[in-house]
Amino acid sequence: GYTNQKASVVTSDSGSGIKTFYVKTPSANSYTEISGTSYAIGSAGEGWYELYSVDNAGNESAHYKLYYDVTKPTLSASVANGGYTNQKVSVSTSDSGSGVKAFYVKTPRATSFSTVSGTSYAIGSAGEGWYELYSIDNAGNESAHYRIYYDVTKPTLSASVANGDYTNQKVSVSTSDSGSKIKTFYVKTPSATS
Repeated sequence: GYTNQKASVVTSDSGSGIKTFYVKTPSANSYTEISGTSYAIGSAGEGWYELYSVDNAGNESAHYKLYYDVTKPTLSASVANGGYTNQKVSVSTSDSGSGVKAFYVKTPRATSFSTVSGTSYAIGSAGEGWYELYSIDNAGNESAHYRIYYDVTKPTLSASVANGDYTNQKVSVSTSDSGSKIKTFYVKTPSATS
């Protein structure tokens, strides 16, 4: 199994009693003898722990294996978390410990998260708006949430005079965007070169 909590493993024997208790920690290649009849999983860092005991009559217990993992999975994308894009962006998840168990996405018109098949998702596949993603590893650690706004609708300009017409009046020109909103509004005056 997998866990993100320190756990105590206890051995007992109602017959001849426990003679020896063994553990193989994540960084060890062989078993070492434990003093006593309990062991704290997680005391030697992250990874696989394997334990077993032998009673005074020579009977060996079943082996108990548990992966201890407190590192959260990660999400990666070419656009920063909380950013905006007009390109389809792939968001991927990975976990170097117990592995990714589930990957979730909430698309622009969804009210709840749905499961992503695999470990990558293409932002923009469900239309324009906010996307939010996160993953959980096999030990139950949850990644940070990743949010991105996908917008392929161009902003609009409006004025009281048609584009390309002439006027002898001052004209107010405004811009608007119903998606990611206006980041920058540019104007080129008659005397400007750019």
